Amino acid sequence: PLENGKVYSYNLRAIDAEGNFITDYSAVDFENTFYAPPVISSLTATQNGVKVVWGSVEGIVKFVLYRAETGKSWNRLAITDKAEYLDKTAVSGKTYKYTVRCLSADGETLLSHHNSGATIAYYQTPYITSISNTLTGAKITWKRPSGVVKCRLYYKKGTSWVKITET
Repeated sequence: PLENGKVYSYNLRAIDAEGNFITDYSAVDFENTFYAPPVISSLTATQNGVKVVWGSVEGIVKFVLYRAETGKSWNRLAITDKAEYLDKTAVSGKTYKYTVRCLSADGETLLSHHNSGATIAYYQTPYITSISNTLTGAKITWKRPSGVVKCRLYYKKGTSWVKITET
């Protein structure tokens, strides 16, 4: 296996049908620095989108993040100098796959391939939009994001959450 960040030299010689050399090495060696694709360590559904986190790669200062919807091809989502990104364009109720590639410091050259990526079914977190007091209790209204079928409402008692209802 190749080592990450190590420079490797490559060259070719021609052989005949019996495996005998029929040429010398070419005059120029080709060099390449190997970088393995970053591995996504977590995908988290948040109120504001999908948080994608991956491992940093020694010697790499920029990354390019790709996203694909189920059954569709990869699309470049962002270029970043951090090993994480918040995909604010994710739509609740859709399934996405993410992958990351190493990018040169000038942002012009891809330095690694990509791996198969990581998948998440994204559902935006439901949130309370208003609370008002009534004669016998509190009226609570919330936003149920697209794709979310049910919600459980809780209240906090001390340090614990207590279920009120499921709807």
